[in-house]
Amino acid sequence: TEVRGRIERGEDVSQMLDAGVAEYIRRKGLWSPAARKAALTAQIAAEPENTELYTERGKLHYRLNEWGAALNDFNRVLQLDDSHAEARQYAQMVQEILEFRYKDIYNP
Repeated sequence: TEVRGRIERGEDVSQMLDAGVAEYIRRKGLWSPAARKAALTAQIAAEPENTELYTERGKLHYRLNEWGAALNDFNRVLQLDDSHAEARQYAQMVQEILEFRYKDIYNP
């Protein structure tokens, strides 16, 4: 179902589900980012040239603020297919996050 797919991708499904159902899923641990990452990693091991798997895992890392891992996955996609627009866009966003410096704290 669409809900299951969104949950597996770590997307917000609160608008699609009753609040009690969403709470039940979270409380029972019926979906976890760690399990999804493990599943994607296993799929990547079986299909190391599949850019969509790297992209999905990179987006999961991105949502979890795991910038280095996300950037590695997006860069791998770009090695396999340098015209992959979504991976390029995510890689640029991660680079911007990593390069951000709050200069006011350095110059009081």
